[in-house]
Amino acid sequence: MLPDKIHRKDLAALLELTPRRIDQMSEDGIIPKSENGMIDFAGAIRALVNRKKEEKMPAVERLNLAKARREERKDRQESGDDISAPIVVRAWEEIAVTWKQRMLRVGNNVQSKVGLTEPQRAAVDEEVRGALGELGKKLNYAAQVAEDEGDEKGIEALK
Repeated sequence: MLPDKIHRKDLAALLELTPRRIDQMSEDGIIPKSENGMIDFAGAIRALVNRKKEEKMPAVERLNLAKARREERKDRQESGDDISAPIVVRAWEEIAVTWKQRMLRVGNNVQSKVGLTEPQRAAVDEEVRGALGELGKKLNYAAQVAEDEGDEKGIEALK
């Protein structure tokens, strides 16, 4: 029995491609979009078989099909159904910056509200900075994964 979903890295290994190429094929509408790294396995196989069939089409038909797909992708982006990765990354960057700024003020805000002593405020600040440090490590890990996969946009977004 075939799985319903397959991780993009497993699909890449199966097809002897890179995970980045799988992402590009997904972005280009060649295979179904992934959700949390998981791809509809049967849909991806059907799409790849159809692509092989299309490669045997006359050049004019392939060109018309490619133009139609580009138009569909453009329509999805304009309607808001398909948001580009850089836009999502920028939005999350803004959220992260705001969250970090707020978190760095927690010690002072709590101190003024409940009357923490200076050592208590310092302990709260230390915990917040520790949590932010862990988040930074996760972002560094994500950047390393992006680099390992040759994901130039991902590397830039995480710098």
